[in-house]
Amino acid sequence: LKQLILIGDHKQLRPKIDTFNLRKECQETKYDADVSTFERLALTESLEPCIVTLNVQHRMRPEISEFCRRIMYPELKDHPNTKNPPKVLGVSHDVVFVSHEFKEKEENSEDMQATGSRSKVNEREAKMIVKMTNYFLKQKQFEPQDIAILTPYLGQLAEIRDHLRREHIKGDVTDLDKTELAKENLLNPQDDAPNPLESVRLATVDNFQGEEAKLILISLVRYNSSGDIGFLSNKERVNVMLSRAKYGMFLLGNMDFFTSCRSRRGRDLWTTIKKTFEETENCCILPHFPARCQMHDLDQKIVTPEDFDKLCPNGGCAVPCTYSLSCGHKCFKSCHPFHGDPVDEHSQISCEIEVDDKCGYNHITKRKCSEKSAVCKKNVTWRCPRNVHVLTGVCNNRKLDCRLCDKAQQEEDKREAEKYRLRLNIEETKGKIAQKSKDHEHETETHLLKLELELAEEELEKMNQAHKQKFTTSKPKVQQEKGSTVSEQQKKSTAQEGSNTTQTIKRAEGKESASKTKQNEKEKVTDAQRKTRIDQQLNNILKVRCNNGVMKAHDKLLTIKESSVRNSASFKFLVGILEAELDPEKLAQGPVLAVPDVNTLGDFLQGYLVFQVLQSKDFIHQAERQRVPLQRFESSNIPPAWKKKIQQKLDLRQGTSSPSQSTPSAPPQKKGHSKKSPEEEQWDSCQKNIKMPRKS
Repeated sequence: LKQLILIGDHKQLRPKIDTFNLRKECQETKYDADVSTFERLALTESLEPCIVTLNVQHRMRPEISEFCRRIMYPELKDHPNTKNPPKVLGVSHDVVFVSHEFKEKEENSEDMQATGSRSKVNEREAKMIVKMTNYFLKQKQFEPQDIAILTPYLGQLAEIRDHLRREHIKGDVTDLDKTELAKENLLNPQDDAPNPLESVRLATVDNFQGEEAKLILISLVRYNSSGDIGFLSNKERVNVMLSRAKYGMFLLGNMDFFTSCRSRRGRDLWTTIKKTFEETENCCILPHFPARCQMHDLDQKIVTPEDFDKLCPNGGCAVPCTYSLSCGHKCFKSCHPFHGDPVDEHSQISCEIEVDDKCGYNHITKRKCSEKSAVCKKNVTWRCPRNVHVLTGVCNNRKLDCRLCDKAQQEEDKREAEKYRLRLNIEETKGKIAQKSKDHEHETETHLLKLELELAEEELEKMNQAHKQKFTTSKPKVQQEKGSTVSEQQKKSTAQEGSNTTQTIKRAEGKESASKTKQNEKEKVTDAQRKTRIDQQLNNILKVRCNNGVMKAHDKLLTIKESSVRNSASFKFLVGILEAELDPEKLAQGPVLAVPDVNTLGDFLQGYLVFQVLQSKDFIHQAERQRVPLQRFESSNIPPAWKKKIQQKLDLRQGTSSPSQSTPSAPPQKKGHSKKSPEEEQWDSCQKNIKMPRKS
């Protein structure tokens, strides 16, 4: 290491050490743990030629820097910019020591025991310094952030903070002091609330080192019967305390107590400070705060905190203000300082003189001149907005809402909400029903398609079996044709083999005929099952027709999708019958009752055919009007025995028997064991199957 340059001031406060025995102030131990390397080197005589001191200060007015020269820096010089600074308004001197008789709280007092703090507190001095702060703010010379309140003790800092809050003055505590207040359980949650740009700065002396303010107010706190001034006998701490102000500095304490304290160092230090106050111009030691009215040049002696409210409540003096406000009334305040045009200054003041006025209901009342509307306090009665209930109260506090009406409205809202909930549930249930219906239709359609697929597969299987049977039957014939072309020589030589082959072919043909017979029987069974299924479906349609009418039966019939059913003669016949019932005029347009072969119909449909011919009023009406039913029967495939019976029934209904329209009657049968023809037996069978209810 060739060169070391250190910059600092060893005459400022030393580092903090909690253990007093390790400090330099303790003369018994002499550990000097708080003495820095910089201070040790600066005080070494051999290094004195290497020390360079800056002797020009740019902060304080000369009256304040004089204290630094007397205490610590005898060679200190003032920069020309520090001369002729502005005077502090509202006081007679710029640097004042206010000597009072307010003693600090004793350590065994109830307040000290309640807070649990051992720090020193002087309550009256705290009130006094807060009143001084409020007085300087009313002079409107300094902004709140330009004023700083310093005190050596943390307990006094908390006391001043509380009094500032009671006077509605915002105070900003430094971060370091907040940490120490928290350790002592003195931190208030509201300490973080103020805006630093709109608050008076509040700090302990140790944590304000390196800072400055235009106006400094110092609370020294100490005044007791034991003569102890604590660490206010420390020259470095007092030097920092007295060198923070730029324009004005005001100290609160008891100068006689400090100059006669128990500590010798303290007595010497404060004696020097007292001489400086007495010998320096614009500095003084007074038993009161030297307030001066700017408007009337009148000095006021403020001894106690209560004197501020009596002698200068608005920052001036007790003389009433003579200027007029913008409303025309005289200013109601006592003398108050202002700068600039008095008219502009007073235009910002709200007039508090009471004037007569009427409220919105024409009641005579009083209001402040600055208020736009009167506050009527007359007891009145009125009706609620629904004109149902009678309400009473103060006129100004008329409520437009009624608790009884509100309760009724709440009940009504609940009922409407319940109705709305039920409607939603109904809509939801309807949606579920619709979805269920769609699912059911889908399942029904799927089932029908599966049935149609099964029928198609059966038909395909039948075709495959027929093709296979045809191929098997044609194979022996081909072999016979090939065998006929063999030469006679081969036939003779293989006669025995031919006979064996013939026997084999016959056995094969016998097996094929047996399998064919079984296949035919299976097909007959399959056809019978298919006819039975068709009859079942069509019977269901006829039941719908009997119970719900022709239209429902017709619609139900059209929903059948199976091709085997739709292609059957029974289906086509039933479609024609139902369409004839829906539109009787179709009876004259063609043989709607004709079928290719009556035997292809099921028993139930055959009976239904006779039922329609004999029971249909529309048909009888057409027969009577047009006389055409017989011709239609003659052109149809209805058996002759059915035609004869039908014609007889028609003749009985019409009351006549026309030879031209009659048919050969059946030969009369003898009583006994005479046999009936097959057609008559079929007729009787059809009559037995007629179980139709009355026509809808």
